[in-house]
Amino acid sequence: MGRYADFVLLQFMVFTAALTVCAFFGLYAPLAAGIALACALLTGLIGVALSRREKKSGGISFKNWVFFCKAGGDERLEKTALNVFRTLRAAESSEGIIFTGDFAVAVFARFAPLSADASAALFRKCERLGIKSLHILSPNRESRAAAIGVRLGFEVRQLPLRAFYRLACGAGEVPQKTKRALKRGAALKAASARLFRRDIAARFCLAALALCLLSQVTPLQTYYLSVSALSLLFSLVCFAFSLKGYGKDDSPLLPESEKLLTKR
Repeated sequence: MGRYADFVLLQFMVFTAALTVCAFFGLYAPLAAGIALACALLTGLIGVALSRREKKSGGISFKNWVFFCKAGGDERLEKTALNVFRTLRAAESSEGIIFTGDFAVAVFARFAPLSADASAALFRKCERLGIKSLHILSPNRESRAAAIGVRLGFEVRQLPLRAFYRLACGAGEVPQKTKRALKRGAALKAASARLFRRDIAARFCLAALALCLLSQVTPLQTYYLSVSALSLLFSLVCFAFSLKGYGKDDSPLLPESEKLLTKR
């Protein structure tokens, strides 16, 4: 079954459940049908809202990305920053400094902040290039370099790395997550998706609806409603377990969820 068929099945199950509950409470038939229809429509609206959510980048976490940058060194982060800035405006690199519009950005990716000598060398280079205002992009807090720059008459600011990480995710410059190996629990979930299929859930739901309607025309109303509720419960169980067979890119309820790793 496709994604939209699953949405319809879920709405059908909600409609049947609401109708069964209304019948238990002895509500007037047109009122019960209206409530059930409203619940089904609300479920559909919620499903549409979930399906239109903004897609996640699928990149590695911010913490892992910071370590990745430090391990890659200045050149790798400079290349990443240049590609990111080029998606926003024209940018070029010269002597390790990126020029984008009115901004000059110095990029450093090291396991320790810049030393005093490295900071002084940086600002001598800026003076030679005629730069008076400098932005620093680094996974470390470069307070020493900023203090030296201010003392030498430069305007120095450090770019927020987390904000740059979000820009890099949007530009596709953050490494993607690798598929984790399936564990025993995931294997059981994949097997359950074959045992508890959506077609079985649809049959149970159809039987529950038929029993619910039959209870309105027979004297054994409580019996038929009880069996209808039990059938609906089996339908919900089958539908819930069948969702475990979705991959992370094709789930109808959570299209980008990373919890659903197995394939149908």
